[in-house]
Amino acid sequence: MARQSYAAARRRRKNNSRKKLIIVLVVLLVVVVILGTAGFFGYRILDAYRERNGMNRTDEIITVTVSDTDTVESVVQKLADSGVVKYEDKLMDYLRVQGTSFTLNTGDLQFYRYAGYPDIYGIIKKASSRQTVTIRFREGDEVSDFVALFIENGIGTQEEFDQVLDTYDFGYDYIPEPGTPNRLEGFLYPDTYEFYQDTTPQAALQKLVDEFDAKISETDIQAGLADSDLSFYEVLTLASIVQKEAGTAADMPKVASVFLNRLDIDMKLQSDACYSYRLPKEERSYSLTAEQIQTDDPYNTYMYEGLTPTPISNPTITAIRAVLYPEQTDYLYFCYVGNGVTKFAKTYDEHMVNVREFRNWYQSQAGEE
Repeated sequence: MARQSYAAARRRRKNNSRKKLIIVLVVLLVVVVILGTAGFFGYRILDAYRERNGMNRTDEIITVTVSDTDTVESVVQKLADSGVVKYEDKLMDYLRVQGTSFTLNTGDLQFYRYAGYPDIYGIIKKASSRQTVTIRFREGDEVSDFVALFIENGIGTQEEFDQVLDTYDFGYDYIPEPGTPNRLEGFLYPDTYEFYQDTTPQAALQKLVDEFDAKISETDIQAGLADSDLSFYEVLTLASIVQKEAGTAADMPKVASVFLNRLDIDMKLQSDACYSYRLPKEERSYSLTAEQIQTDDPYNTYMYEGLTPTPISNPTITAIRAVLYPEQTDYLYFCYVGNGVTKFAKTYDEHMVNVREFRNWYQSQAGEE
Protein backbone atom coordinates (compact mmCIF):
# COMPACT_ATOMS: atom_id res chain seq x y z
CA MET A 1 0.00 0.00 0.00
CA ALA A 2 2.89 2.34 0.89
CA ARG A 3 4.63 1.44 -2.35
CA GLN A 4 1.51 2.24 -4.35
CA SER A 5 1.21 5.62 -2.60
CA TYR A 6 4.89 6.37 -3.34
CA ALA A 7 4.53 5.42 -7.01
CA ALA A 8 1.38 7.53 -7.35
CA ALA A 9 3.19 10.48 -5.78
CA ARG A 10 6.04 10.11 -8.27
CA ARG A 11 3.60 10.07 -11.16
CA ARG A 12 1.92 13.18 -9.84
CA ARG A 13 5.28 14.94 -9.51
CA LYS A 14 6.22 13.95 -13.11
CA ASN A 15 2.88 15.12 -14.41
CA ASN A 16 3.26 18.39 -12.56
CA SER A 17 6.78 18.81 -13.96
CA ARG A 18 5.53 18.18 -17.50
CA LYS A 19 2.72 20.68 -17.03
CA LYS A 20 5.17 23.26 -15.72
CA LEU A 21 7.52 22.57 -18.67
CA ILE A 22 4.66 22.91 -21.17
CA ILE A 23 3.57 26.13 -19.51
CA VAL A 24 7.13 27.46 -19.65
CA LEU A 25 7.46 26.46 -23.33
CA VAL A 26 4.11 28.04 -24.20
CA VAL A 27 5.11 31.21 -22.39
CA LEU A 28 8.48 31.24 -24.18
CA LEU A 29 6.74 30.67 -27.55
CA VAL A 30 4.33 33.51 -26.87
CA VAL A 31 7.24 35.73 -25.88
CA VAL A 32 9.13 34.77 -29.08
CA VAL A 33 6.05 35.47 -31.22
CA ILE A 34 5.48 38.79 -29.49
CA LEU A 35 9.14 39.75 -29.80
CA GLY A 36 9.24 38.58 -33.45
CA THR A 37 6.09 40.48 -34.31
CA ALA A 38 7.34 43.52 -32.50
CA GLY A 39 10.68 43.16 -34.25
CA PHE A 40 9.04 42.85 -37.66
CA PHE A 41 6.82 45.83 -37.18
CA GLY A 42 9.64 47.69 -35.50
CA TYR A 43 11.89 47.03 -38.50
CA ARG A 44 9.13 48.02 -40.91
CA ILE A 45 8.51 51.25 -39.03
CA LEU A 46 12.23 52.02 -38.95
CA ASP A 47 12.72 51.07 -42.62
CA ALA A 48 9.71 53.13 -43.68
CA TYR A 49 11.08 56.05 -41.68
CA ARG A 50 14.44 55.70 -43.43
CA GLU A 51 12.74 55.46 -46.83
CA ARG A 52 10.57 58.50 -46.15
CA ASN A 53 13.63 60.59 -45.40
CA GLY A 54 15.79 59.25 -48.22
CA MET A 55 18.21 57.46 -45.91
CA ASN A 56 18.16 54.31 -48.08
CA ARG A 57 18.74 56.19 -51.35
CA THR A 58 21.08 54.68 -53.95
CA ASP A 59 22.70 56.24 -57.02
CA GLU A 60 20.62 54.09 -59.37
CA ILE A 61 18.27 56.16 -61.54
CA ILE A 62 14.90 54.64 -62.47
CA THR A 63 12.67 56.04 -65.22
CA VAL A 64 8.90 55.93 -64.72
CA THR A 65 6.59 56.83 -67.61
CA VAL A 66 3.45 58.81 -66.87
CA SER A 67 0.66 58.22 -69.40
CA ASP A 68 -2.37 60.37 -70.08
CA THR A 69 -4.57 57.92 -68.16
CA ASP A 70 -2.45 57.88 -64.99
CA THR A 71 -3.57 59.22 -61.63
CA VAL A 72 -1.40 60.02 -58.63
CA GLU A 73 -2.38 56.64 -57.19
CA SER A 74 -1.36 54.74 -60.34
CA VAL A 75 1.95 56.65 -60.52
CA VAL A 76 2.65 55.66 -56.92
CA GLN A 77 1.94 52.04 -57.88
CA LYS A 78 4.39 52.37 -60.78
CA LEU A 79 6.99 53.74 -58.38
CA ALA A 80 6.53 50.68 -56.18
CA ASP A 81 6.54 48.24 -59.11
CA SER A 82 9.76 49.72 -60.48
CA GLY A 83 11.53 49.70 -57.11
CA VAL A 84 11.64 53.42 -56.38
CA VAL A 85 9.79 52.80 -53.10
CA LYS A 86 8.85 49.76 -51.02
CA TYR A 87 6.03 51.24 -48.98
CA GLU A 88 3.57 52.69 -51.47
CA ASP A 89 0.92 53.08 -48.77
CA LYS A 90 3.25 55.29 -46.73
CA LEU A 91 4.15 57.35 -49.81
CA MET A 92 0.47 57.76 -50.69
CA ASP A 93 -0.28 58.92 -47.14
CA TYR A 94 2.55 61.46 -47.42
CA LEU A 95 1.31 62.76 -50.78
CA ARG A 96 -2.25 63.14 -49.50
CA VAL A 97 -0.96 65.30 -46.64
CA GLN A 98 1.06 67.42 -49.08
CA GLY A 99 -1.84 67.71 -51.49
CA THR A 100 -2.51 65.91 -54.78
CA SER A 101 -4.84 68.40 -56.45
CA PHE A 102 -2.64 68.94 -59.49
CA THR A 103 -2.78 67.71 -63.08
CA LEU A 104 -0.13 65.21 -64.12
CA ASN A 105 1.73 65.83 -67.36
CA THR A 106 2.62 62.83 -69.48
CA GLY A 107 6.26 61.88 -70.04
CA ASP A 108 9.24 60.19 -68.43
CA LEU A 109 10.17 61.01 -64.84
CA GLN A 110 13.48 60.00 -63.31
CA PHE A 111 13.94 59.06 -59.64
CA TYR A 112 16.76 57.70 -57.53
CA ARG A 113 15.96 54.28 -56.07
CA TYR A 114 14.59 54.81 -52.56
CA ALA A 115 14.55 58.58 -52.97
CA GLY A 116 12.96 60.32 -50.00
CA TYR A 117 9.28 61.15 -50.15
CA PRO A 118 9.90 64.92 -50.25
CA ASP A 119 12.10 64.46 -53.33
CA ILE A 120 9.54 62.20 -55.00
CA TYR A 121 6.77 64.68 -54.30
CA GLY A 122 8.92 67.50 -55.65
CA ILE A 123 9.61 65.66 -58.91
CA ILE A 124 5.95 64.77 -59.48
CA LYS A 125 4.78 68.28 -58.58
CA LYS A 126 7.41 69.93 -60.79
CA ALA A 127 6.48 67.68 -63.71
CA SER A 128 2.84 68.67 -63.32
CA SER A 129 3.74 72.31 -63.85
CA ARG A 130 6.40 71.86 -66.57
CA GLN A 131 5.68 73.53 -69.89
CA THR A 132 5.45 71.26 -72.89
CA VAL A 133 6.11 71.87 -76.57
CA THR A 134 4.85 69.91 -79.58
CA ILE A 135 7.27 69.47 -82.49
CA ARG A 136 6.53 67.90 -85.87
CA PHE A 137 9.54 66.44 -87.66
CA ARG A 138 8.97 66.04 -91.38
CA GLU A 139 9.56 62.84 -93.31
CA GLY A 140 12.94 62.88 -95.03
CA ASP A 141 14.40 65.69 -92.94
CA GLU A 142 18.05 65.43 -91.97
CA VAL A 143 19.56 65.38 -88.48
CA SER A 144 20.54 69.04 -88.91
CA ASP A 145 16.87 69.88 -89.56
CA PHE A 146 15.78 68.01 -86.43
CA VAL A 147 18.36 69.83 -84.31
CA ALA A 148 17.32 73.21 -85.74
CA LEU A 149 13.69 72.50 -84.80
CA PHE A 150 14.67 71.52 -81.26
CA ILE A 151 16.67 74.72 -80.81
CA GLU A 152 13.90 76.81 -82.38
CA ASN A 153 11.51 75.41 -79.76
CA GLY A 154 13.81 76.21 -76.88
CA ILE A 155 15.38 72.77 -76.35
CA GLY A 156 19.17 72.82 -76.10
CA THR A 157 21.88 74.67 -78.00
CA GLN A 158 23.86 73.75 -81.10
CA GLU A 159 26.94 73.06 -78.98
CA GLU A 160 25.00 70.74 -76.67
CA PHE A 161 23.51 68.80 -79.58
CA ASP A 162 26.90 68.53 -81.29
CA GLN A 163 28.33 67.06 -78.10
CA VAL A 164 25.54 64.48 -77.76
CA LEU A 165 25.65 63.52 -81.44
CA ASP A 166 29.39 62.97 -81.30
CA THR A 167 29.81 61.20 -77.96
CA TYR A 168 26.56 59.74 -76.60
CA ASP A 169 25.83 56.01 -76.78
CA PHE A 170 22.13 55.66 -77.57
CA GLY A 171 22.04 52.03 -76.48
CA TYR A 172 21.51 50.27 -79.83
CA ASP A 173 24.22 48.16 -81.44
CA TYR A 174 23.12 49.05 -84.97
CA ILE A 175 23.94 52.75 -84.50
CA PRO A 176 27.54 53.57 -85.52
CA GLU A 177 29.85 54.15 -82.60
CA PRO A 178 30.47 57.63 -81.17
CA GLY A 179 32.80 59.73 -83.28
CA THR A 180 31.53 58.34 -86.60
CA PRO A 181 30.54 61.14 -89.02
CA ASN A 182 26.77 61.49 -89.58
CA ARG A 183 26.28 58.56 -87.20
CA LEU A 184 22.67 59.36 -86.28
CA GLU A 185 21.43 60.09 -89.80
CA GLY A 186 18.56 57.74 -90.56
CA PHE A 187 17.88 56.77 -86.94
CA LEU A 188 15.64 59.68 -85.86
CA TYR A 189 12.06 58.73 -86.57
CA PRO A 190 10.04 61.56 -88.16
CA ASP A 191 6.72 62.14 -86.40
CA THR A 192 4.97 64.57 -84.07
CA TYR A 193 6.23 64.51 -80.47
CA GLU A 194 5.56 66.30 -77.22
CA PHE A 195 8.52 67.34 -75.05
CA TYR A 196 8.96 69.13 -71.77
CA GLN A 197 10.47 72.55 -72.38
CA ASP A 198 13.43 71.65 -70.16
CA THR A 199 14.16 68.33 -71.91
CA THR A 200 17.88 67.82 -72.42
CA PRO A 201 19.29 67.29 -75.94
CA GLN A 202 20.29 63.77 -74.91
CA ALA A 203 16.76 62.85 -73.78
CA ALA A 204 15.20 64.56 -76.81
CA LEU A 205 17.25 62.62 -79.35
CA GLN A 206 16.88 59.39 -77.36
CA LYS A 207 13.10 59.67 -77.61
CA LEU A 208 13.27 59.78 -81.42
CA VAL A 209 15.79 56.92 -81.57
CA ASP A 210 13.57 54.80 -79.30
CA GLU A 211 10.62 55.44 -81.61
CA PHE A 212 12.73 54.36 -84.59
CA ASP A 213 13.60 51.13 -82.79
CA ALA A 214 9.93 50.49 -82.04
CA LYS A 215 9.05 50.95 -85.71
CA ILE A 216 11.70 48.58 -87.06
CA SER A 217 10.76 45.97 -84.45
CA GLU A 218 7.46 45.36 -86.22
CA THR A 219 7.10 41.75 -87.38
CA ASP A 220 7.02 42.36 -91.14
CA ILE A 221 10.07 44.64 -90.97
CA GLN A 222 12.09 42.04 -89.09
CA ALA A 223 10.98 39.35 -91.54
CA GLY A 224 11.93 41.55 -94.49
CA LEU A 225 15.34 42.31 -93.02
CA ALA A 226 15.98 38.60 -92.50
CA ASP A 227 15.18 37.88 -96.17
CA SER A 228 16.96 40.89 -97.69
CA ASP A 229 20.26 40.62 -99.55
CA LEU A 230 21.13 44.03 -98.12
CA SER A 231 22.46 44.63 -94.62
CA PHE A 232 20.30 46.56 -92.17
CA TYR A 233 22.39 49.71 -92.66
CA GLU A 234 22.16 49.35 -96.45
CA VAL A 235 18.38 48.98 -96.22
CA LEU A 236 18.21 52.13 -94.10
CA THR A 237 20.50 54.01 -96.47
CA LEU A 238 18.46 53.06 -99.54
CA ALA A 239 15.23 53.90 -97.70
CA SER A 240 16.59 57.36 -96.96
CA ILE A 241 17.24 57.86 -100.68
CA VAL A 242 13.78 56.56 -101.60
CA GLN A 243 12.28 58.94 -99.03
CA LYS A 244 13.98 61.89 -100.72
CA GLU A 245 13.34 60.83 -104.32
CA ALA A 246 9.76 59.51 -104.25
CA GLY A 247 7.05 62.04 -105.01
CA THR A 248 4.45 60.23 -102.90
CA ALA A 249 4.28 57.32 -100.47
CA ALA A 250 2.44 55.33 -103.15
CA ASP A 251 5.44 55.73 -105.48
CA MET A 252 7.95 54.41 -102.96
CA PRO A 253 7.79 50.66 -103.77
CA LYS A 254 8.25 51.47 -107.47
CA VAL A 255 11.09 53.94 -106.84
CA ALA A 256 12.76 51.35 -104.60
CA SER A 257 12.51 48.80 -107.42
CA VAL A 258 14.38 51.16 -109.78
CA PHE A 259 17.30 51.52 -107.38
CA LEU A 260 17.36 47.81 -106.53
CA ASN A 261 17.33 46.93 -110.24
CA ARG A 262 20.28 49.25 -110.80
CA LEU A 263 22.21 47.76 -107.88
CA ASP A 264 21.61 44.27 -109.30
CA ILE A 265 23.33 45.18 -112.58
CA ASP A 266 26.04 47.42 -111.06
CA MET A 267 24.48 50.52 -112.59
CA LYS A 268 25.08 53.84 -110.85
CA LEU A 269 22.08 55.12 -108.90
CA GLN A 270 22.40 58.63 -110.37
CA SER A 271 20.31 60.18 -107.62
CA ASP A 272 20.36 63.99 -107.40
CA ALA A 273 19.27 63.79 -103.76
CA CYS A 274 22.45 61.96 -102.76
CA TYR A 275 24.92 64.68 -103.69
CA SER A 276 22.44 67.41 -102.69
CA TYR A 277 22.85 66.06 -99.15
CA ARG A 278 26.37 67.47 -99.21
CA LEU A 279 25.32 70.92 -100.40
CA PRO A 280 24.24 73.85 -98.24
CA LYS A 281 20.47 74.11 -98.17
CA GLU A 282 20.47 77.38 -100.10
CA GLU A 283 22.36 75.75 -103.01
CA ARG A 284 19.95 72.87 -103.53
CA SER A 285 17.48 72.73 -106.44
CA TYR A 286 15.37 70.24 -108.39
CA SER A 287 18.42 68.86 -110.19
CA LEU A 288 22.21 68.98 -110.08
CA THR A 289 24.27 71.15 -112.41
CA ALA A 290 26.73 69.64 -114.90
CA GLU A 291 29.57 70.79 -112.66
CA GLN A 292 28.05 69.18 -109.56
CA ILE A 293 27.52 65.90 -111.40
CA GLN A 294 31.28 65.80 -112.11
CA THR A 295 32.26 66.47 -108.48
CA ASP A 296 34.41 63.74 -106.96
CA ASP A 297 32.54 62.92 -103.76
CA PRO A 298 31.51 59.53 -102.27
CA TYR A 299 27.92 60.83 -102.01
CA ASN A 300 27.88 61.59 -105.74
CA THR A 301 26.10 58.55 -107.18
CA TYR A 302 26.76 59.83 -110.71
CA MET A 303 30.45 59.23 -110.03
CA TYR A 304 30.36 56.22 -107.71
CA GLU A 305 28.50 52.93 -107.92
CA GLY A 306 26.49 51.58 -105.01
CA LEU A 307 24.98 53.33 -102.03
CA THR A 308 26.12 56.46 -100.24
CA PRO A 309 28.40 56.02 -97.18
CA THR A 310 25.52 56.90 -94.82
CA PRO A 311 21.78 57.55 -95.03
CA ILE A 312 20.95 60.98 -96.44
CA SER A 313 17.72 61.54 -94.49
CA ASN A 314 15.55 60.09 -91.76
CA PRO A 315 13.01 57.86 -93.53
CA THR A 316 9.57 56.72 -92.49
CA ILE A 317 8.67 53.09 -91.95
CA THR A 318 6.83 53.33 -95.29
CA ALA A 319 10.11 53.98 -97.12
CA ILE A 320 11.86 51.18 -95.23
CA ARG A 321 9.02 48.81 -96.02
CA ALA A 322 9.23 49.84 -99.72
CA VAL A 323 12.88 48.74 -99.85
CA LEU A 324 12.10 45.44 -98.16
CA TYR A 325 8.96 44.79 -100.23
CA PRO A 326 9.46 46.64 -103.55
CA GLU A 327 7.28 46.32 -106.61
CA GLN A 328 8.61 43.75 -109.06
CA THR A 329 9.42 45.83 -112.15
CA ASP A 330 11.94 46.15 -114.98
CA TYR A 331 12.20 49.90 -114.53
CA LEU A 332 15.64 51.53 -114.47
CA TYR A 333 14.54 55.18 -114.59
CA PHE A 334 12.01 57.50 -113.02
CA CYS A 335 11.37 61.20 -113.37
CA TYR A 336 9.10 63.64 -111.63
CA VAL A 337 7.11 65.43 -114.35
CA GLY A 338 5.21 67.91 -112.20
CA ASN A 339 1.81 68.18 -110.58
CA GLY A 340 2.58 65.36 -108.16
CA VAL A 341 3.21 62.80 -110.93
CA THR A 342 6.27 60.55 -111.30
CA LYS A 343 6.77 58.54 -114.49
CA PHE A 344 8.86 55.40 -114.83
CA ALA A 345 10.79 54.00 -117.80
CA LYS A 346 12.64 50.84 -118.79
CA THR A 347 14.94 52.45 -121.37
CA TYR A 348 16.96 55.63 -121.59
CA ASP A 349 14.98 56.84 -124.61
CA GLU A 350 11.69 56.44 -122.74
CA HIS A 351 13.23 58.24 -119.79
CA MET A 352 14.31 61.23 -121.91
CA VAL A 353 10.71 61.72 -123.03
CA ASN A 354 9.78 62.06 -119.36
CA VAL A 355 12.73 64.38 -118.70
CA ARG A 356 11.54 66.72 -121.47
CA GLU A 357 8.08 66.71 -119.90
CA PHE A 358 9.60 67.70 -116.57
CA ARG A 359 11.63 70.49 -118.14
CA ASN A 360 8.57 71.90 -119.85
CA TRP A 361 6.66 71.83 -116.58
CA TYR A 362 9.56 73.41 -114.69
CA GLN A 363 9.88 76.23 -117.24
CA SER A 364 6.15 76.85 -117.07
CA GLN A 365 6.39 77.21 -113.31
CA ALA A 366 9.29 79.65 -113.64
CA GLY A 367 7.29 81.66 -116.20
CA GLU A 368 4.35 81.97 -113.83
CA GLU A 369 6.60 83.48 -111.20
